[in-house]
Amino acid sequence: MLPLGVISAQQPTVSDILINNEQFRHDTWSIISSDKNAVKDYAGMPPGTKVYIDKNTLELHWTAGACSTATRPADSAGQAATPQTVSPVTAAAGAPPAVLPAISTEKEQGGAGAAKISLGRLDRENSTVSHLLLQNPRYARDAWRIIQADSNRDKAFTQIRKGDEIFLDPRTMELSWRQAAPLQATAGPAQSAAAEESVSVPVPAAEELAAAGQVQSDPLSSGLVQAVQTYLGRSYREINCYGLVVRGLSRMGIKYGGRGGLQNQLVQMARSKGLPENAYMTGEGLIEVSGSKVFGKVVNPAGNVDKTADRIFDEMTPYLQKGYILSFSTPTRGHTGVISRHERTWTFINSGHLDNQVNKIRSSKGVGEEDLASEIRNWCRVAARRGESLQITLGRLQEEKLRTARREDTPSLQKVL
Repeated sequence: MLPLGVISAQQPTVSDILINNEQFRHDTWSIISSDKNAVKDYAGMPPGTKVYIDKNTLELHWTAGACSTATRPADSAGQAATPQTVSPVTAAAGAPPAVLPAISTEKEQGGAGAAKISLGRLDRENSTVSHLLLQNPRYARDAWRIIQADSNRDKAFTQIRKGDEIFLDPRTMELSWRQAAPLQATAGPAQSAAAEESVSVPVPAAEELAAAGQVQSDPLSSGLVQAVQTYLGRSYREINCYGLVVRGLSRMGIKYGGRGGLQNQLVQMARSKGLPENAYMTGEGLIEVSGSKVFGKVVNPAGNVDKTADRIFDEMTPYLQKGYILSFSTPTRGHTGVISRHERTWTFINSGHLDNQVNKIRSSKGVGEEDLASEIRNWCRVAARRGESLQITLGRLQEEKLRTARREDTPSLQKVL
């Protein structure tokens, strides 16, 4: 039984520990999604929990400090330790509240009438919800996972304004906001709903990420950007843009070809609309079957093309995270790749003509890392020259969709890379 690490503020999930382990980092997602580990429940692993892996079977075990010996790896007995509660994939996706239980205080515990916690008001210094979370000593380490939780991810953040007060439900980790006075500790469910709206949850912008010290993606996105980075320098003849993303997903243990793979979903989606089988084998198609769209825009970049490109980049920036999939498409052409970051610059790892590399490689056509703003400008120019519209789609992986794809009992299809 090999020790992997300890759950902490820096490594809050099992997937974080695996990703940071030199021996197992490239097998993180295949280990987590294996038959022995996929059924385990990883959600209540408190800081201090020690995580182990069986070097022969790659089964994960853990022990939580002063827990009974029943939860410790059973080396002498040769018997698997009793797992604690949390789905590995749920933990990997960072989905509260399972990973983020309510803090145990008298104010915050209770029944349905438990009070929400005021995180503060938005102002010039704290201009987004993530600013307030990062400055809260109780929730700073979980800021990004709270923002990207299912209960918060799709909320209409355009409604939020300076001066609005932000609240957090400690039981569900759901965020909300209102312009009225702060909620009182005695407030219950009977409080007027008219005074409160869904929170606007801005995805952290570049300035916030720099202030936080590093770009913090969810584990699935972190895994994808690490996976595609291993192909930097490969020739375009070996890997095209679509094949790069597919290979990145496959390296994470996410099935593309064969029974239950993503390719089958893409084929079925095309057939259902009477289109050629490869119609959705694009960046947009991969986002559709493996995740969700977080930003989308269609433009006709005529006139001042560079100004249009700059506006697109400015609008997209608050949504960017390392490991998100980005797709460009016109009626006649398409391109896709993965968002990354070089120092303070947002970048685009892709395979194609490399006009805007941040790290020079010998080949001018192949897998490289390019300046994202310049790549957007290039595609606006391509669309303008052809008199075509340009569709830009940014998406993130979702564990639920990937898990469903792996479960499907579908006929075998040839893997296309």
